[in-house]
Amino acid sequence: MKDRSYKITFESGELLPEQLLVLDQLFQKAVFLLIGENPVDKLPDDLPQAIEQWAEKENKKKSLSKRQRDVIYVYWNEKADKKKYPTSNDFYEHAMENNIQKRKDLLD
Repeated sequence: MKDRSYKITFESGELLPEQLLVLDQLFQKAVFLLIGENPVDKLPDDLPQAIEQWAEKENKKKSLSKRQRDVIYVYWNEKADKKKYPTSNDFYEHAMENNIQKRKDLLD
């Protein structure tokens, strides 16, 4: 991928309706997946806290421009008119131009 990240795809066997419901609720959300060489019998009790701390730390690492681009992407993905803005880059350019114009108008 362009940003040097990896895309990992998982395939499951046939799922029960209640399993599909859980999976559907995770659609387009950030999730955590444990991958290891050996099966995990019991998760550490402090795992949720460790994940939360990691997420906070990662979010602080992002530059303001990266955070802004991420927010614009999520908005495009969830709410934007895809006919008017077929790609996230189209919507990003529109959103940034709109933002710049609003700031310029405030200067007048």
